[in-house]
Amino acid sequence: MTAALQTLNDDVWLPLSRTYADADVDRYLGLHAPDFVWVRPDEGIIEGLDDYGTRIRQSFADLPEGVTVRLAFRFTERIASADLASERGIVRMSGDGPRGPLPVRYSRFHTIARRGAGRWRLVVDYDGGHADETDFEAAQAVDDLRTFTATG
Repeated sequence: MTAALQTLNDDVWLPLSRTYADADVDRYLGLHAPDFVWVRPDEGIIEGLDDYGTRIRQSFADLPEGVTVRLAFRFTERIASADLASERGIVRMSGDGPRGPLPVRYSRFHTIARRGAGRWRLVVDYDGGHADETDFEAAQAVDDLRTFTATG
């Protein structure tokens, strides 16, 4: 499982952080499978890739000049086989603007990923649930793979 988690990091989690910080919406959306489903239960939203893509494109377009947004991921659960993965964790959204640091937000997530055509892609992203800095710090870093492997 360690190899699958490392490849997930390389194919999904590290690029998600990079593409978001770079505001590279095309590369960001390319990390999602064509049959991707996004669920935001707190807002009663469930969307496929086309609607989610429209939402993300608008979100990036609405960023004021000089604003940079960063995502950081930590995990509470990582289960992976050679071609399927279920991961739960907490995302921290932070950033900087012309007037200094932006407010930091935390949220829980549960994703399902599938490996196909030589790489991992997100198939489901279920976003929601309150989290804070304490929850984030208590979760495992993206590169702490031993915590989630049976043999350590």
